[in-house]
Amino acid sequence: MAMPLSSNLAIYGFRADATVPPVLYSALISTYGYAMWTVPASDQPGSFRITVGGTTLRIPLPTWGYAVDYHMPIHVTRAASGEPRMWDDGSTYDYRVCRLTIQGDTIAARAYPVDVIYALFDELKYAFRGETITIDLGTHPTGFYPSGPDKGDVGTFTARILSAKPSGWRRAPWSYADIEIEMVILSTPSYSLPSAVSEGSLQIGSISGLRWPDPGFAPTTEYGYSHVLTRSGAPQIMDMGKRRDRWETSFSLPVNQPNAGQLAAYLVAQRGADTTIIADENSHPFGTETDVQWGGSFLGAGQWVANLTNGNQNDTVISWNHVRHNQWDVKLQYWMKGMIPYGS
Repeated sequence: MAMPLSSNLAIYGFRADATVPPVLYSALISTYGYAMWTVPASDQPGSFRITVGGTTLRIPLPTWGYAVDYHMPIHVTRAASGEPRMWDDGSTYDYRVCRLTIQGDTIAARAYPVDVIYALFDELKYAFRGETITIDLGTHPTGFYPSGPDKGDVGTFTARILSAKPSGWRRAPWSYADIEIEMVILSTPSYSLPSAVSEGSLQIGSISGLRWPDPGFAPTTEYGYSHVLTRSGAPQIMDMGKRRDRWETSFSLPVNQPNAGQLAAYLVAQRGADTTIIADENSHPFGTETDVQWGGSFLGAGQWVANLTNGNQNDTVISWNHVRHNQWDVKLQYWMKGMIPYGS
């Protein structure tokens, strides 16, 4: 005999009047137990609440496939030697932008019809377009980190929507439409960073246990000489000396949520200061040639002193991409200042 589900179970995605086989019913109770009956109705999994102008709307969660851009006013230029020169206007002028896509159903009778989402931009009906919004993620983990991995996925945030780009009706998934939204985060709740989890042997500054970059390091070498060819093809060369040689690297780092929170907080605090990168043998983060140039060997292991260069003359941007549940991807760029050879 099928068993009726309590209306409390509707917050887990079941209809309040749904029935399930006794075996599944028993499994739900034994698996989730007391907690399943005590989650407040405001913490409905799969959605969050936006309040603006006294009106509250429930919106589906973008649990992955979104990004948070950390903008820091660290301006990066190059000296004649190729060495980066940075000046920092200060963390007072830091801000973060969340880029996300929300899917809504074009069938109004279903859970998240697009007209609910479009209400955010319906000036005639609500007259709050362009106003500050309050994002309520409740008290239970949602997997949505609107201000990045170091600011949490619960509590109350405020933001201002910068742009919205609705799509047309989609064939797959059937009858859905996408809305691409960019919003700047104005305030965040307090959040305690979780303890780091060891995923590998890479270390950036004080954050250890990081995974090997995927698909690896992408070093770039630029030597301090230039040449031109005369009309007859004869080369003429100017050598500015070894000091003009330059080694840089970039890499995409897959990071789980605890390590992402720790690393994000570290990068924001460290800003453009010297950072030590520690890697295992056969890593060669700045290329195989740098190991010998700086007194090491072809082991490819050691400690490299480097500066973050994710920026230009305008500002430094670190983009955290939430690729799947509890996993982030971040692309970092570093200029090598020096090396401590392996075994020193």
